[in-house]
Amino acid sequence: MRGLNKSNKYKEFKVFLGKNKLDLVGCFETRVKQNKSSKIQKLLGVDWQFLDNYNHAPNGRIWIGWKPSNVDVIEMFSSFQVIHSIVKDKLSSFSSYVTFVYRLHSLEARRPLWADLRQIYSKVIGPWIILGDFNSVLHADNRVNGAPVHHSKTADFQQCLDDIGVGQLTKRGSQYSWCNKRGAAERIYSMIDWVFGNADWFKDYTNVETLYMLPGCLDHTLQVQDIWKQEVKGYAMYSICRKQKKLELATRGIHKELSSAKIKLGKLRADLTTIQDALNEDHFNPELIQAEKNMLLGEAAPTMPGLNINIVRDGPCLSLSQQQQMLQPVTKEEITQVVKALPLDKSPGMDGYPAEFYKQFWSIVGEEVTLAVMQFFQTGKLLKGVNCTTITLIPKVPNPTYVKQFRPIACCSTLHKIIAKILTVRLKTAVDFLVGPSQSAFIEGRNILDNVILAHELLKGYTQKSVSPRCMIKIDIRME
Repeated sequence: MRGLNKSNKYKEFKVFLGKNKLDLVGCFETRVKQNKSSKIQKLLGVDWQFLDNYNHAPNGRIWIGWKPSNVDVIEMFSSFQVIHSIVKDKLSSFSSYVTFVYRLHSLEARRPLWADLRQIYSKVIGPWIILGDFNSVLHADNRVNGAPVHHSKTADFQQCLDDIGVGQLTKRGSQYSWCNKRGAAERIYSMIDWVFGNADWFKDYTNVETLYMLPGCLDHTLQVQDIWKQEVKGYAMYSICRKQKKLELATRGIHKELSSAKIKLGKLRADLTTIQDALNEDHFNPELIQAEKNMLLGEAAPTMPGLNINIVRDGPCLSLSQQQQMLQPVTKEEITQVVKALPLDKSPGMDGYPAEFYKQFWSIVGEEVTLAVMQFFQTGKLLKGVNCTTITLIPKVPNPTYVKQFRPIACCSTLHKIIAKILTVRLKTAVDFLVGPSQSAFIEGRNILDNVILAHELLKGYTQKSVSPRCMIKIDIRME
């Protein structure tokens, strides 16, 4: 776990500890300064206790954490690259020497590590396991791409393992433990994290395996089904509103849970795991590599098309095919596609039901929602409760004192958003024809800076003596 000094990292690490129900853990390259280590260790949980090697490494290269209620850990030896300990499980007969390693990169700097391991070996009696980040491959086939693996760079590693009489534990999971996260052409995979055991370890704990995990970044279904099966007489949109009200009374707090950052983060983790699972089978698939980058770094904005100057010259008129396209009946597929495209980070309306509700329970509510939307486009009738919008002021600065320091947002119901989005998608194909070219913002394909550049070019000519008298007026130029 590199960089526990960052809040997102130690929060992610805390989730990992809880999810996997661990009682003992080793952290390498924490990059946490000693004066901040106690604070971060406490944030991971009061039921955890830690050992570290700050006496030898200023940035705390190795932490060992354990739960004293379940495990006893006794430190036997530590150095810049090693913490050696005895670990005993209070809930079983497990007892073993455990050595945590975080090795330096250069050949010269890692020689003290081999000396430390040989010294520990001379004093070990009983099961012994060595694990950690050795920052080195062991064989030529432990790396794909990158610099070739020369025997001279692994000879001292292999010789040390022979001298202390340890072998690699059975492994499963990811084939490689490290990747440089580059594109397919520059991507490198290596196995640099190792777990070794001595003869007594294999004798006592034969079935223990090493699992190389992927690197990775409320279920209210029954309640929704019960309420949605109830029959409500009347218009479909009225039926949906009544059922939502009943569901709100039955599941208070559901909206907060469905729209919480924790749920969204869990979904992102699951998606990232799926991508990395596939990437573990096909290491250089460019589509999977790009998908992983998009999950970790975000997607690049697509290039917007420019203005069609011919349409601007001809004036705002729609072709017959465009008119027919806009008049086509709204289909179920169109409604479903709009619902899938709704963003998950928007505030709900007066009813309190965000887009997450509709997406998660679409198999239950989808049929009735689709009917309600189609009825609106057939009759033009919209229930007042659905057409209700709340205007909320959001502060633009800390401690605002003037109205201009707020910006308004409109919180409308998700049903309203679905209808509006369908209209928007249809109008989107024609708005560029209908709105004059002087409007440079809020239309796809136009840039808000176009008019700024135009004004700049006009002003440049004002200093010429040969031009006729002229002036420029600024209107509503102050924006905060």
